Amino acid sequence: MKNKVYKTVQKISASVAILATVLLSLSGELHAGDFEDWQRILEKHNRWDRSQGGLAMNPVVSNSARQLLTRYKMQTITGKTGLTSSITGTRLDQTLSILASDRGLHQKISSTDLIQGLIAANQLNNIIVDSVNKLGIGRDRKITPDEIRQLSGYIAANHRSEWELYHGDDEGNEETGYHFVQNDGGNSRIFGQKAADTVIDGIYHLGFGTTADGQNLLNEDNNKNISVADAANWLSSLLYGNIVPVQG
Repeated sequence: MKNKVYKTVQKISASVAILATVLLSLSGELHAGDFEDWQRILEKHNRWDRSQGGLAMNPVVSNSARQLLTRYKMQTITGKTGLTSSITGTRLDQTLSILASDRGLHQKISSTDLIQGLIAANQLNNIIVDSVNKLGIGRDRKITPDEIRQLSGYIAANHRSEWELYHGDDEGNEETGYHFVQNDGGNSRIFGQKAADTVIDGIYHLGFGTTADGQNLLNEDNNKNISVADAANWLSSLLYGNIVPVQG
């Protein structure tokens, strides 16, 4: 029992610390060098919990990471967003870090818009992780194209209204949901593509279903978007890999 409690505390600490880093980077209290230190800490201290049979949990937070975070006002996190108790606890949370560290976004949009985009991204991440676990896919640490089709169909059938809300749109010059950060100047790249505009946005079309031939995801306007094969590769890497973005 003590071991289970300890593991739970470790996981919660890791999730809260990751969120703290994201929010503090937006508030101007966390410097670029500190963020890079945090990325290295995550990579060095990665530990996977294989006993759960589902998605692996985020790394245990090291003493050096805790020391890094305690230099800042931790209380400013509370109440700033609804994220503090609801990030996924999986490596998909690194999408938040990738977006929060994107220099292009910091130059082009306000911190308020960036935070709104992160809130929406987190909600979409939660739907993805919950759906992956309920479907029992990805047990071999890989999401296949067939599983992407299954996942897309499940989300569209069970979470369509939430997905539309959090994905958002930019119709009529009014941005909502993830569109607060999509096509707004982000220039970090992962997998050779723009992180915010192509990879992450592409994955966030999961909830709109697939084309009739099953080869592509549909977007919010019911048009063909990224291929199911790309979605499978990118989501697998974000769920189970360590992704270091290339800054533009």
